[in-house]
Amino acid sequence: MNVPSRKTDSPDAESAKSAHVLDVLLSSYLQAGEETVSHRILAELVSEHAAPLVRKIVRHKLHAPSHNAPNNQLNEDAEDVCGEAVLRLVARLRELKERAADERPINDFRGYVATVAYHHCHEYLRRKYPRRHGLKNKLRYLLSRDARFAIWEGGDRQLLCGFEAWRATQPLSARVEPARLGVGESGESLDFGDAGQVALPDLLKAVFERTGGPVELDALVDFVAALTGVRDEPEQAKREGAEAESEVADARAPPSGDVAAAAERQMYLARLWEEIKALPPRQRTALLLNLSDAHGRSYTELLALLGVASARQIADALEIPADEFAIIWNDLPLDDRVIAARLNLSRQQVINLRKSARERLARRMQASGL
Repeated sequence: MNVPSRKTDSPDAESAKSAHVLDVLLSSYLQAGEETVSHRILAELVSEHAAPLVRKIVRHKLHAPSHNAPNNQLNEDAEDVCGEAVLRLVARLRELKERAADERPINDFRGYVATVAYHHCHEYLRRKYPRRHGLKNKLRYLLSRDARFAIWEGGDRQLLCGFEAWRATQPLSARVEPARLGVGESGESLDFGDAGQVALPDLLKAVFERTGGPVELDALVDFVAALTGVRDEPEQAKREGAEAESEVADARAPPSGDVAAAAERQMYLARLWEEIKALPPRQRTALLLNLSDAHGRSYTELLALLGVASARQIADALEIPADEFAIIWNDLPLDDRVIAARLNLSRQQVINLRKSARERLARRMQASGL
């Protein structure tokens, strides 16, 4: 007698089932009328589902903690990143609950949590390691523009890079371990010569030829930074971070608080977006790619998250292909040097363009009474 074997769900099926449960839980929270029930569901969403995912992503992206840390604790900086991400998530969920019922909520809760976590990791690294961040932007730009290379998303949402031919032939999970970078097949250390004097495209070509397979983008950045001597000294990082802070756009939304204030903010942002679209193209680009609040957080991302403009509409306003804009999304706001390279201008010209854009927006918003 043949006994049928017990059918088990594949990892993909389990992941889909888990995502469905989370989306149902989110829907229950948004529809809950009683305050105590609402608080209980929100606590479950955040503490049992969102926070563990945030910590997992932060641990991976920031390489924290060390394996011998007690109770697998994160270091202080990583804990701050987790806290900021969770606070932003909770604020977003509460804001959604206050909105009209016919407004579209988050469609993929797990995906949204991951996006928030990745964004805060990128923001932390951008501020703490400005030189490394600049190198990463250069590599991403080169990988997406040079026809020999490619950058794509792996099976676990990590960005992989390598030769264009690998994108179609390599499994999504395939990658070269970071420890293997710069090491030959027999374990010998590879000599890249004076890498600092080698053109970046040639250096990437040499690295990929010797790895023989895709490399995780962050591992590639670390490796190229070590080869070329790019490092951030503590005092220099602090100084460059303060400089960037002083140049952040002062785009202010009206006070938040009750439902009326939330509606006022939505109206303000919608009108602001219309005025941004009316800016001259270069002013628009200089502003949107570095549009930040007083804490350096991207207001361009906020426009999309609040439903004021979709990512594709923002890409159209920037006159950037949607797939290219998706690559730079997590790095917003961009450094002025990166924007200057895109526009073929000097850094000071970019600053002047954004200053003119802010002044025009201020005049137009004042004239509109908002």
